[in-house]
Amino acid sequence: MGGIVALAAAAPALADVVWPGLYIEIRYLSGIPIAVGLLVEFLALRFGLKLTWERALFVDICMNAVSTIAGILLIPVGTLAGQYVIEMIFPVRTFHPFSWVVTFVVADLITTAIEALVVRFGFRIKLGARGMWILLGANAASILVAVISAIVDPPRT
Repeated sequence: MGGIVALAAAAPALADVVWPGLYIEIRYLSGIPIAVGLLVEFLALRFGLKLTWERALFVDICMNAVSTIAGILLIPVGTLAGQYVIEMIFPVRTFHPFSWVVTFVVADLITTAIEALVVRFGFRIKLGARGMWILLGANAASILVAVISAIVDPPRT
């Protein structure tokens, strides 16, 4: 609870700080990436994990609802941490192409982890390594759409 209070208290201080994770968060929660994500993940669940049509649809909706809610906080925080780490290691700045790659990878890992937990514990479906790779690849599609749209047409401030 203390961490949430500290984060909320620090929010005004970070109001002028922007990093690629914020840009993709805005785009990731918009129509086209959501539609791409739902479709690709539905197909991955149906054909990759061999779920029935109905179960794949239900699991898809549930795991995306949970990952959207959790991702609203976790993706910006996780990508900010990733940005901080790469700036400590490499001589790059915030919107360097390498920063976008790290942002993409971190966002994909966070989203996949959340959805894998929902699939595993919410639906008792064992994923294994193959299932994790399938989810990781499926999530990559919608995140890639969000990253490309944020680079091509950045949000206006």
